[in-house]
Amino acid sequence: MQIALISTKINPFGDAAHRDTICGPLANALSSAGHSIKIVVPLPREMNPEAHSLARRLNPIEVNTDDGNHIFNRYDGNIMSGVDVYLLEVAETPAAATLDQAAVADLFCRAALACLDSQPEAPACCISFSDGMPLVSNLCRQRQTPNLLILQSLGDDAEALEKGLLEADRVVVLGSDPTQTKEIPDLLVEMLQDGRAVSLPRPADAVKPLSAEEKASKKAAFQMQMSLPVRTDVPVVFFPNPLDSPFIEVLEQLLTRDVQVLVATKNDRLVSLLERYPDRLAISTSDHSVKDHLAIADGCVVNGNPQMISMALCCGTLPVTSVGAGSGLVDLEPNLQSGSGIVIPRLSEDLLAEGLGRFAAAFSNPAYRALSARLPAYTVTWNRMATYCLQLIEELNTDTSGQSS
Repeated sequence: MQIALISTKINPFGDAAHRDTICGPLANALSSAGHSIKIVVPLPREMNPEAHSLARRLNPIEVNTDDGNHIFNRYDGNIMSGVDVYLLEVAETPAAATLDQAAVADLFCRAALACLDSQPEAPACCISFSDGMPLVSNLCRQRQTPNLLILQSLGDDAEALEKGLLEADRVVVLGSDPTQTKEIPDLLVEMLQDGRAVSLPRPADAVKPLSAEEKASKKAAFQMQMSLPVRTDVPVVFFPNPLDSPFIEVLEQLLTRDVQVLVATKNDRLVSLLERYPDRLAISTSDHSVKDHLAIADGCVVNGNPQMISMALCCGTLPVTSVGAGSGLVDLEPNLQSGSGIVIPRLSEDLLAEGLGRFAAAFSNPAYRALSARLPAYTVTWNRMATYCLQLIEELNTDTSGQSS
């Protein structure tokens, strides 16, 4: 399948400090899945084409507008086998000198699609990014080319976000849970609910998954360090966020069960609980990172943060979360044969207590151990994200085929 990725800002040839962190890795993952990928981006002003073995095409790209004709020079390169990169540079003309940044971005998007139109095979889908919305989405819709929009953040430009959502066929929101964002557009809520949008953590290829043996060893060492009974038959539940009422009431209720609880904050109420439950509560205010704590925990409470969920899964830690609809996180089924988390509608006192109760009960089920060992497989890597995107593209192509017939 031919897939085009269009961005108005990224530099796939940048150094470690400036290299794009989404477009390039996603393109590589899509290419590894056997697809032909083309990236179209502007030529950065500071870039020397010869330094990256870029070949300048003899025939420039013309973009005709009401203000006249504009010329773009095209440079070709690649970042790996199967991933071609086209870098477009607006030619220095008197007309181009009067353009503002928004006008240049609009012209680039038109030039990018004209560049793709000149290829022997038209792309089956265009993937665009939040920096170029809604320009690419709008032009794709005019050409009846399916468009997948990837939002790296919800940003502050509410008007541009609304227009981008209206024009895009499918949307992927990376790195944040939209349901936890204030003033989220109603359209995005609707798209999350009907499956036209999904919320995913940023892929974490660099995080090494923990084996069951490594996790058991870290848990035992932690229990000894914190003067807790060294037991493999009780779960350690981690609360990574500061605890205020009413969640301390939930924690106190949890402590009446046969569990051990780890918190990363300290206040008078928690100190009082520590005196009452010294064999069940541990307060860690040391320099340990969140990942260090997740590495020893069997379960954790996550307030809808996809990035934290991804890290937990990678550590083999079951999240109890209020993550929103369309997250790709499957609810834990009663028989524990499938699923990757305990999902509750929102992190309220009653629902959190119920979710933690389900987790504590699940831990005593022998099937839980098999599930825990499988949790790292649910971590969203670039390959898994590519799979999500391909599923959405297949849906788009199916919808387009149905409409044309």
